[in-house]
Amino acid sequence: MSNPSNSSSGLKPAIIIVLLLLLTPICIWGYNILSKEKITGKVLIVQRDAEVKKLALIELYAVKASDVKKWKASINESMRLSVEEIHRMQKEAALAEAEIREIGEKRVVNASHCIERTKEATEAARRIWLIDRKSEPLRKQFRELIAKEPIPGSQELIKMAKDENWQDAYTLLSSSSLPESERISRMAESDYSKELGAHIDAIRKKLVGMRDALDDLIPLPSVKALPAGIEVHAKDVTDDTGSFTLNVQPGDYYIFAEGNRAVFSKTEHYFWAHPINVPSQESQKCLIGNLNLNGESTMKDDLWHELRMAIAEQKSALHP
Repeated sequence: MSNPSNSSSGLKPAIIIVLLLLLTPICIWGYNILSKEKITGKVLIVQRDAEVKKLALIELYAVKASDVKKWKASINESMRLSVEEIHRMQKEAALAEAEIREIGEKRVVNASHCIERTKEATEAARRIWLIDRKSEPLRKQFRELIAKEPIPGSQELIKMAKDENWQDAYTLLSSSSLPESERISRMAESDYSKELGAHIDAIRKKLVGMRDALDDLIPLPSVKALPAGIEVHAKDVTDDTGSFTLNVQPGDYYIFAEGNRAVFSKTEHYFWAHPINVPSQESQKCLIGNLNLNGESTMKDDLWHELRMAIAEQKSALHP
Protein backbone atom coordinates (compact mmCIF):
# COMPACT_ATOMS: atom_id res chain seq x y z
CA MET A 1 0.00 0.00 0.00
CA SER A 2 1.09 3.58 -0.75
CA ASN A 3 2.06 5.77 2.12
CA PRO A 4 -0.39 8.78 2.53
CA SER A 5 2.44 10.97 3.74
CA ASN A 6 4.41 10.34 0.54
CA SER A 7 1.40 11.24 -1.64
CA SER A 8 0.85 14.43 0.33
CA SER A 9 4.47 15.46 0.00
CA GLY A 10 4.33 14.82 -3.78
CA LEU A 11 1.32 17.10 -4.22
CA LYS A 12 2.91 20.10 -2.52
CA PRO A 13 5.38 21.03 -5.34
CA ALA A 14 2.61 20.66 -7.93
CA ILE A 15 0.31 22.94 -5.94
CA ILE A 16 3.10 25.50 -5.57
CA ILE A 17 3.78 25.46 -9.33
CA VAL A 18 0.08 25.94 -10.12
CA LEU A 19 -0.14 28.81 -7.65
CA LEU A 20 2.93 30.44 -9.17
CA LEU A 21 1.46 30.13 -12.66
CA LEU A 22 -1.77 31.72 -11.47
CA LEU A 23 -0.08 34.47 -9.51
CA THR A 24 2.52 35.47 -12.13
CA PRO A 25 0.07 37.24 -14.51
CA ILE A 26 -1.53 38.94 -11.52
CA CYS A 27 1.85 40.12 -10.28
CA ILE A 28 2.81 41.36 -13.74
CA TRP A 29 -0.52 43.16 -14.07
CA GLY A 30 -0.10 44.69 -10.64
CA TYR A 31 3.45 45.77 -11.44
CA ASN A 32 2.37 47.41 -14.68
CA ILE A 33 -0.40 49.28 -12.92
CA LEU A 34 1.71 50.36 -9.96
CA SER A 35 4.79 51.28 -12.01
CA LYS A 36 2.93 53.55 -14.42
CA GLU A 37 3.60 57.25 -14.39
CA LYS A 38 1.16 60.02 -15.23
CA ILE A 39 1.47 62.60 -17.96
CA THR A 40 -0.78 65.44 -16.92
CA GLY A 41 -1.36 68.69 -18.71
CA LYS A 42 -3.62 70.95 -20.72
CA VAL A 43 -4.35 71.67 -24.35
CA LEU A 44 -4.73 75.36 -25.01
CA ILE A 45 -4.30 77.98 -27.71
CA VAL A 46 -3.17 81.53 -26.99
CA GLN A 47 -4.80 84.03 -29.35
CA ARG A 48 -3.26 87.23 -30.70
CA ASP A 49 -5.01 89.25 -28.01
CA ALA A 50 -3.32 87.00 -25.40
CA GLU A 51 -6.65 85.36 -24.55
CA VAL A 52 -6.22 81.67 -23.74
CA LYS A 53 -8.64 79.18 -25.27
CA LYS A 54 -8.74 75.80 -23.54
CA LEU A 55 -9.62 73.10 -26.02
CA ALA A 56 -12.10 70.42 -24.91
CA LEU A 57 -12.75 67.03 -26.51
CA ILE A 58 -9.23 66.78 -27.93
CA GLU A 59 -8.07 63.17 -28.17
CA LEU A 60 -4.47 62.54 -27.12
CA TYR A 61 -2.40 59.43 -27.78
CA ALA A 62 0.84 58.34 -26.11
CA VAL A 63 3.12 56.43 -28.49
CA LYS A 64 6.57 55.02 -27.77
CA ALA A 65 9.38 57.13 -29.22
CA SER A 66 11.03 53.91 -30.48
CA ASP A 67 7.93 53.15 -32.59
CA VAL A 68 7.99 56.66 -34.02
CA LYS A 69 11.69 56.21 -34.82
CA LYS A 70 10.89 53.03 -36.78
CA TRP A 71 8.10 54.88 -38.61
CA LYS A 72 10.46 57.67 -39.60
CA ALA A 73 13.11 55.16 -40.71
CA SER A 74 10.52 53.42 -42.90
CA ILE A 75 9.59 56.69 -44.61
CA ASN A 76 13.26 57.60 -45.08
CA GLU A 77 13.77 54.24 -46.77
CA SER A 78 10.81 54.98 -49.06
CA MET A 79 12.42 58.30 -49.95
CA ARG A 80 15.74 56.57 -50.68
CA LEU A 81 14.03 54.13 -53.02
CA SER A 82 12.14 56.96 -54.73
CA VAL A 83 15.34 58.93 -55.29
CA GLU A 84 17.06 55.82 -56.65
CA GLU A 85 14.17 55.37 -59.09
CA ILE A 86 14.54 58.99 -60.20
CA HIS A 87 18.27 58.51 -60.79
CA ARG A 88 17.62 55.31 -62.73
CA MET A 89 15.06 57.10 -64.89
CA GLN A 90 17.49 59.96 -65.49
CA LYS A 91 20.24 57.57 -66.62
CA GLU A 92 17.89 55.78 -69.01
CA ALA A 93 16.63 59.12 -70.32
CA ALA A 94 20.20 60.35 -70.86
CA LEU A 95 21.05 57.21 -72.86
CA ALA A 96 17.88 57.60 -74.94
CA GLU A 97 18.66 61.27 -75.54
CA ALA A 98 22.21 60.46 -76.61
CA GLU A 99 20.85 57.93 -79.11
CA ILE A 100 18.33 60.45 -80.48
CA ARG A 101 21.10 63.02 -80.87
CA GLU A 102 23.45 60.57 -82.57
CA ILE A 103 20.86 59.38 -85.11
CA GLY A 104 19.38 62.84 -85.67
CA GLU A 105 22.71 64.60 -86.13
CA LYS A 106 23.86 61.87 -88.52
CA ARG A 107 20.73 62.35 -90.64
CA VAL A 108 21.21 66.14 -90.68
CA VAL A 109 24.89 65.82 -91.68
CA ASN A 110 24.07 63.28 -94.39
CA ALA A 111 21.32 65.52 -95.75
CA SER A 112 23.73 68.47 -95.80
CA HIS A 113 26.34 66.40 -97.66
CA CYS A 114 23.64 65.36 -100.14
CA ILE A 115 22.96 69.02 -100.95
CA GLU A 116 26.67 69.63 -101.50
CA ARG A 117 27.00 66.60 -103.79
CA THR A 118 23.90 67.64 -105.72
CA LYS A 119 25.28 71.13 -106.23
CA GLU A 120 28.63 69.73 -107.41
CA ALA A 121 26.87 67.32 -109.78
CA THR A 122 24.75 70.16 -111.13
CA GLU A 123 27.84 72.27 -111.82
CA ALA A 124 29.64 69.32 -113.43
CA ALA A 125 26.67 68.61 -115.72
CA ARG A 126 26.47 72.29 -116.67
CA ARG A 127 30.16 72.46 -117.56
CA ILE A 128 30.04 69.23 -119.60
CA TRP A 129 26.95 70.42 -121.44
CA LEU A 130 28.05 74.00 -122.12
CA ILE A 131 31.85 74.02 -121.90
CA ASP A 132 33.60 70.69 -122.44
CA ARG A 133 31.58 67.67 -123.50
CA LYS A 134 34.71 65.53 -123.91
CA SER A 135 36.24 66.25 -120.47
CA GLU A 136 36.90 62.86 -118.91
CA PRO A 137 37.74 64.31 -115.44
CA LEU A 138 34.33 66.04 -115.37
CA ARG A 139 32.57 62.85 -116.47
CA LYS A 140 34.39 60.84 -113.81
CA GLN A 141 33.56 63.41 -111.15
CA PHE A 142 29.89 63.34 -112.18
CA ARG A 143 29.66 59.53 -112.03
CA GLU A 144 31.32 59.41 -108.61
CA LEU A 145 29.01 62.10 -107.22
CA ILE A 146 25.79 60.32 -108.23
CA ALA A 147 27.05 56.83 -107.36
CA LYS A 148 28.72 57.36 -103.96
CA GLU A 149 25.49 57.91 -102.00
CA PRO A 150 22.42 58.28 -104.20
CA ILE A 151 21.06 61.79 -104.58
CA PRO A 152 17.45 62.44 -105.65
CA GLY A 153 16.95 61.16 -109.22
CA SER A 154 20.28 59.33 -109.28
CA GLN A 155 18.98 56.38 -111.36
CA GLU A 156 17.72 58.70 -114.08
CA LEU A 157 20.96 60.68 -113.95
CA ILE A 158 23.04 57.52 -114.41
CA LYS A 159 21.05 56.72 -117.57
CA MET A 160 21.36 60.31 -118.85
CA ALA A 161 25.12 60.25 -118.33
CA LYS A 162 25.36 56.97 -120.20
CA ASP A 163 23.32 58.46 -123.08
CA GLU A 164 25.43 61.66 -123.03
CA ASN A 165 22.24 63.63 -122.33
CA TRP A 166 23.92 66.38 -120.28
CA GLN A 167 21.38 69.11 -120.84
CA ASP A 168 18.55 66.96 -119.42
CA ALA A 169 20.85 65.91 -116.59
CA TYR A 170 21.51 69.54 -115.72
CA THR A 171 17.81 70.39 -115.94
CA LEU A 172 16.82 67.47 -113.67
CA LEU A 173 19.47 68.35 -111.12
CA SER A 174 18.71 72.08 -110.97
CA SER A 175 14.93 71.88 -111.09
CA SER A 176 14.24 68.67 -109.14
CA SER A 177 17.20 66.99 -107.45
CA LEU A 178 18.55 70.09 -105.71
CA PRO A 179 15.15 71.30 -104.38
CA GLU A 180 14.37 67.76 -103.23
CA SER A 181 17.69 67.39 -101.40
CA GLU A 182 17.08 70.74 -99.69
CA ARG A 183 13.58 69.59 -98.67
CA ILE A 184 15.02 66.35 -97.26
CA SER A 185 17.59 68.38 -95.31
CA ARG A 186 14.93 70.65 -93.83
CA MET A 187 12.84 67.62 -92.91
CA ALA A 188 15.82 65.91 -91.25
CA GLU A 189 16.47 69.01 -89.13
CA SER A 190 12.78 69.39 -88.29
CA ASP A 191 12.29 65.73 -87.37
CA TYR A 192 15.43 65.74 -85.24
CA SER A 193 14.37 68.89 -83.44
CA LYS A 194 10.83 67.60 -82.82
CA GLU A 195 11.94 64.18 -81.59
CA LEU A 196 14.60 65.62 -79.29
CA GLY A 197 12.24 68.30 -77.98
CA ALA A 198 9.44 65.79 -77.35
CA HIS A 199 11.84 63.51 -75.48
CA ILE A 200 13.23 66.31 -73.33
CA ASP A 201 9.74 67.66 -72.53
CA ALA A 202 8.43 64.20 -71.63
CA ILE A 203 11.37 63.50 -69.32
CA ARG A 204 11.08 66.95 -67.75
CA LYS A 205 7.39 66.43 -67.00
CA LYS A 206 8.03 62.97 -65.61
CA LEU A 207 10.91 64.20 -63.48
CA VAL A 208 8.88 67.12 -62.14
CA GLY A 209 6.11 64.68 -61.21
CA MET A 210 8.57 62.35 -59.47
CA ARG A 211 10.20 65.27 -57.65
CA ASP A 212 6.84 66.61 -56.49
CA ALA A 213 5.82 63.11 -55.37
CA LEU A 214 8.63 63.22 -52.80
CA ASP A 215 6.53 65.72 -50.83
CA ASP A 216 3.78 63.10 -50.61
CA LEU A 217 6.11 61.00 -48.44
CA ILE A 218 5.51 63.47 -45.59
CA PRO A 219 2.49 62.10 -43.68
CA LEU A 220 -0.55 64.29 -43.38
CA PRO A 221 -0.84 66.30 -40.12
CA SER A 222 -3.41 63.95 -38.65
CA VAL A 223 -3.49 61.20 -36.04
CA LYS A 224 -5.17 59.11 -38.73
CA ALA A 225 -1.78 59.05 -40.49
CA LEU A 226 -0.33 56.91 -37.69
CA PRO A 227 0.60 53.50 -39.14
CA ALA A 228 -1.54 50.55 -38.11
CA GLY A 229 1.50 48.88 -36.55
CA ILE A 230 2.08 51.65 -34.01
CA GLU A 231 0.80 50.77 -30.56
CA VAL A 232 -1.04 53.43 -28.57
CA HIS A 233 0.06 53.00 -24.96
CA ALA A 234 -2.44 55.45 -23.50
CA LYS A 235 -5.11 57.87 -24.66
CA ASP A 236 -7.38 60.44 -23.16
CA VAL A 237 -9.83 63.18 -24.12
CA THR A 238 -9.55 66.68 -22.71
CA ASP A 239 -12.32 67.93 -20.45
CA ASP A 240 -13.91 71.35 -20.58
CA THR A 241 -10.81 72.87 -18.97
CA GLY A 242 -8.52 71.34 -21.62
CA SER A 243 -7.00 68.95 -19.04
CA PHE A 244 -5.83 65.42 -19.77
CA THR A 245 -4.06 62.51 -18.08
CA LEU A 246 -2.09 59.73 -19.75
CA ASN A 247 -0.90 56.74 -17.70
CA VAL A 248 2.23 55.14 -19.16
CA GLN A 249 5.31 53.17 -18.19
CA PRO A 250 8.49 55.25 -17.70
CA GLY A 251 10.25 55.97 -20.98
CA ASP A 252 10.35 58.22 -24.01
CA TYR A 253 7.09 58.97 -25.79
CA TYR A 254 5.39 61.13 -28.34
CA ILE A 255 2.06 62.74 -27.58
CA PHE A 256 -0.08 62.87 -30.70
CA ALA A 257 -3.16 65.07 -30.77
CA GLU A 258 -5.33 66.77 -33.33
CA GLY A 259 -8.07 69.35 -33.15
CA ASN A 260 -10.02 72.06 -34.93
CA ARG A 261 -11.45 75.38 -33.85
CA ALA A 262 -13.77 77.71 -35.71
CA VAL A 263 -12.42 81.26 -35.90
CA PHE A 264 -14.98 83.58 -37.50
CA SER A 265 -15.52 82.28 -41.06
CA LYS A 266 -12.60 79.85 -41.13
CA THR A 267 -11.50 76.73 -39.27
CA GLU A 268 -8.07 76.42 -37.70
CA HIS A 269 -6.52 72.94 -37.69
CA TYR A 270 -4.07 71.89 -34.99
CA PHE A 271 -1.76 68.88 -34.94
CA TRP A 272 0.76 67.93 -32.29
CA ALA A 273 3.51 65.30 -32.23
CA HIS A 274 5.29 66.32 -29.07
CA PRO A 275 8.23 64.29 -27.64
CA ILE A 276 8.26 63.83 -23.89
CA ASN A 277 10.26 61.90 -21.30
CA VAL A 278 8.39 60.14 -18.51
CA PRO A 279 8.83 60.83 -15.66
CA SER A 280 10.09 64.38 -15.90
CA GLN A 281 9.14 67.86 -14.82
CA GLU A 282 7.38 68.35 -18.15
CA SER A 283 5.37 65.14 -17.83
CA GLN A 284 3.92 66.49 -14.59
CA LYS A 285 2.75 69.69 -16.26
CA CYS A 286 2.64 69.26 -20.02
CA LEU A 287 1.27 72.18 -22.03
CA ILE A 288 0.12 71.34 -25.55
CA GLY A 289 -0.46 74.52 -27.52
CA ASN A 290 0.98 77.13 -29.88
CA LEU A 291 4.59 76.53 -28.89
CA ASN A 292 4.66 72.88 -29.90
CA LEU A 293 2.45 72.68 -32.96
CA ASN A 294 4.00 70.18 -35.34
CA GLY A 295 5.96 71.86 -38.12
CA GLU A 296 5.13 75.38 -37.02
CA SER A 297 7.20 75.99 -33.92
CA THR A 298 10.55 74.48 -32.90
CA MET A 299 12.59 71.76 -34.62
CA LYS A 300 12.00 69.60 -31.58
CA ASP A 301 8.28 69.51 -32.28
CA ASP A 302 8.54 69.27 -36.05
CA LEU A 303 8.27 65.51 -36.39
CA TRP A 304 9.27 65.60 -40.06
CA HIS A 305 11.93 68.33 -39.99
CA GLU A 306 14.77 66.01 -41.10
CA LEU A 307 12.58 64.49 -43.80
CA ARG A 308 11.58 67.93 -45.10
CA MET A 309 15.23 68.98 -45.23
CA ALA A 310 16.27 65.76 -46.98
CA ILE A 311 13.48 66.12 -49.56
CA ALA A 312 14.36 69.77 -50.18
CA GLU A 313 18.01 68.82 -50.68
CA GLN A 314 17.10 66.04 -53.12
CA LYS A 315 14.71 68.30 -55.05
CA SER A 316 17.33 71.02 -55.43
CA ALA A 317 19.79 68.46 -56.79
CA LEU A 318 17.30 66.98 -59.25
CA HIS A 319 17.08 69.58 -61.97
CA PRO A 320 14.18 68.80 -64.36
